[in-house]
Amino acid sequence: LKKTQELKQKQLEYDRWKQSQEQQLLMEQDKKRKAEMEKFETAQKVVAAKKQRVEVNPLNRTSYWLAQSQPERNKTTATTTTSDGIPSTSSRTPPPTRPASPNSQRPLRRKDLVELDLKWNSDDQVVCAISEKSITTQQALALIPKVSGDKQKNNNNKAQVVLEQVYSDLGNDKICPVTGRKIAKILKLQKGGSSFASSGGIVEAKQYRPTMT
Repeated sequence: LKKTQELKQKQLEYDRWKQSQEQQLLMEQDKKRKAEMEKFETAQKVVAAKKQRVEVNPLNRTSYWLAQSQPERNKTTATTTTSDGIPSTSSRTPPPTRPASPNSQRPLRRKDLVELDLKWNSDDQVVCAISEKSITTQQALALIPKVSGDKQKNNNNKAQVVLEQVYSDLGNDKICPVTGRKIAKILKLQKGGSSFASSGGIVEAKQYRPTMT
């Protein structure tokens, strides 16, 4: 749901960016048209004085650090920022319509989702389906059962959530110790993070405050 909301926000930003690009293109076309008209009028005025050459300021060749000697910036390729804070560039790809799968990085499909058979304790914590130990920051696994021809067995295709250490102590058997069905795939679940760097997660500061050193 969070990824979908982020994609909607990116789509709105992309639509605003695209609208600003279209307006900028119209302004550039109008400016180009006016420049051509001014160029034509200027050419008509200087036809009689074509032989008179205007001497170029020699400082442009020697004093290249002066402001009037600096080259003009290419506004069509430079990265700018609009009034809404959206980066504006000459080329920008639209955001994806669906969140990416964390495994294949492809657009997430409904059939890629795995339903988990979660078991809870009295403290509203998820517990291991084998040892019934609470799962907090430990590495957990999802044991996905294999789909068979038996319709009665396929009615419950939920994956069992177990601790990796407990499953490893049992010998990494290909038969689910909870349901007795063959395991088709084993997925590592995202561990719960904590504020300690030694927990194995990525600790990143979201807000920076001035400190004394």
